[in-house]
Amino acid sequence: MAPFTIVLDTTTSFQEINGFGAALTALSAYLIQNLAEEKKESLLNALFDSKTGIGISCLRLLTGSSDFSLESYSYCGQSGISNFAISEIDKRDLIPVLKKILKINPQIFIVASPWSALA
Repeated sequence: MAPFTIVLDTTTSFQEINGFGAALTALSAYLIQNLAEEKKESLLNALFDSKTGIGISCLRLLTGSSDFSLESYSYCGQSGISNFAISEIDKRDLIPVLKKILKINPQIFIVASPWSALA
């Protein structure tokens, strides 16, 4: 294999990067939420604090369950916005973890999206 050189041209921009991050799933939120408070704080700071940790700046949240959930659920299982409701699982696990993350990094870029299995 021939040697090669990577050249970075800092004078030309092609696209902007919103951030680097990870997904917070129902299962990961459950595991984090069940850590001892000291370990939970240490883990979240290591992940989301840009001064003492790696500074994750983008977070993907699922709206409803996925294959990384404790059970199957939807935020709106029947048609009509009046049927929309955040699941008790996410109220118990995901939302408290998300609130802790927002205290560490209030500027985090959040992308919320549904997940479903392939057809």
